[in-house]
Amino acid sequence: MTSTAHPTDLFDFLIPVKQTQKGSCAVSLPLEILVAHILIIDDDDLFRLMLRDLLEMEGYDVSEANNGEMGIAKFVQSYPDLVITDILMPDKEGFQTIRELRQELPDVKIIAISGGARRASAPDYLILAEDFGADRTFPKPFDRVELLHAIRELTAESAKCP
Repeated sequence: MTSTAHPTDLFDFLIPVKQTQKGSCAVSLPLEILVAHILIIDDDDLFRLMLRDLLEMEGYDVSEANNGEMGIAKFVQSYPDLVITDILMPDKEGFQTIRELRQELPDVKIIAISGGARRASAPDYLILAEDFGADRTFPKPFDRVELLHAIRELTAESAKCP
């Protein structure tokens, strides 16, 4: 890109690019300047909205999907830095979603969240989510500070070049 300040003065600018295709990256600015992209996958509209608002207030770029099927489709369109997925959802539940995300991009960072269900408690589902490949897990409701800390750690890890 070239810009002119005066008709005889030319300046060249290097625009940083973080490629999001299957694990390659090229970064030419400090990582703190780059905005992490987070995909939220949850069937609860109000929860998704609350989490989106929280993350956007923290400066993250956020996209969302209301089930695992839509989440996988959005993931392959943009390869976000981090995925936050619910476990119990219609159309494609979180365990299968985590497995497919890992197949598509093994290094993707994933946080699994769950409020549990009638037959099992949230901790049971979260232990299984770790077995399926979630990097971190949180019960609903979650501690806001702990979640944001985990997000910062995981997005910093995903921004590093291999």
